[in-house]
Amino acid sequence: MMLHQSDGSHDHGLSSRSWLTLGLCTLVILCCVPGHTAGICPFTEPLLRDLPLTRHDLSTIYALATILAALLTTYGGKKCDQIGMRRVLLEAALAFGATFGILSALPYGRRYFSALGDRTYWFTGLTVGFIGLKFLGHNLIPLAARAIYVQWFPGHKALAVGCSGLITTFVFGFAAKCFDWGIASYGWPRVWGVWCFLSWLILLPIIFFGIHENSPLTLAEISRSSPINDTPASASFFRTVIASWEFWMLSMGVTVQLLIANGISFHIVDIYGELHPQFQHVFNVFIPIGIIGALSGPLLGCLCDAISLKYGLFMLQALQLAILSSFFITHERWSFCVFAMTMGMSWSLYGILLTTSWSRFVAKPYQGRTLGWVYAQTMLGSAAGPWLFSASHLVWDTYRPMMQYLILGIVTMMALTITFVKRETLAPRA
Repeated sequence: MMLHQSDGSHDHGLSSRSWLTLGLCTLVILCCVPGHTAGICPFTEPLLRDLPLTRHDLSTIYALATILAALLTTYGGKKCDQIGMRRVLLEAALAFGATFGILSALPYGRRYFSALGDRTYWFTGLTVGFIGLKFLGHNLIPLAARAIYVQWFPGHKALAVGCSGLITTFVFGFAAKCFDWGIASYGWPRVWGVWCFLSWLILLPIIFFGIHENSPLTLAEISRSSPINDTPASASFFRTVIASWEFWMLSMGVTVQLLIANGISFHIVDIYGELHPQFQHVFNVFIPIGIIGALSGPLLGCLCDAISLKYGLFMLQALQLAILSSFFITHERWSFCVFAMTMGMSWSLYGILLTTSWSRFVAKPYQGRTLGWVYAQTMLGSAAGPWLFSASHLVWDTYRPMMQYLILGIVTMMALTITFVKRETLAPRA
């Protein structure tokens, strides 16, 4: 093994095509908002109200679906290396729309499964639907879209992610409020039904006609000419990657971000009801989060291009610490401000590190497979977050103990990051 600074990108420079690809891929990611917690959490209370499920049942459904989606993502990442990101995007977009069709049809399909009890039917149906949302909308489509647009920004990858995050974080901040309004006006089955057609109408033409990869070879050709899938040399390199401190610290950093953000967001109505019961219109908190995340994205992107991976990861962990600490501030307004500011900035930094770290750390033919493993780990965090917070409330009748344990864990990870994260790039010997 040897260290070097090239990530295998083919440097075409920045052009109008670069910015067009960035814009189209960003629009693709925006269409995936229902697969993220910001697009799922508004459905939590209506589903609990209308269905024979408890809060812990719904947390368990979310956890199971997310874990299964994580396992599928390792396969999806490998397929990206084999057949190309663009083809994976196209197939995933078709399946993503079909997932909304299944979810919207659940109330009407109940009569065809009368042999199943109500609780079993809804538990199974929502699990299947949530697997599709998390695997496709949270993982595979954003993974492929981000991997494509960073190809067009050699030397400016974090800046590209920051500019994309300026739009996505801003829109995601308003997503919960919009879905909440749509559910209140038309009901949750119709909202999912409308998104079924919208996702096909927007995603398929954009991917088919507008998005192209920036590489001297297609990824399918790279896959055929590289030893990634079959040879002992490839297996040895991949073992070296996942055995490194850098891999585990970087992947754990982004995983903990999802654990915290999804755990809080999924139960945000109940958390604010316990800690700040006088606070009204809880979903409004996502609006300043989106604005702050949008404004901080390009600045954080430029900063991450200039500093080492170690300090980018350390910044993310410091923001995670501040998010959890904000709930121990007794003054309601200060608690709200600290939470919104740190959550917004951490979301932007999370997206930057998740997308750019691996293109800097491993060579291009190995990035799909590596990202598949990383996204799988982040999904485990996404699954664990709501379930752990729910379990904390079930055991202690409060969310505070879980927050205290997480604070202790993050402080430990910050010390490990400073001590053991040293390398910037890892690539197989040519």
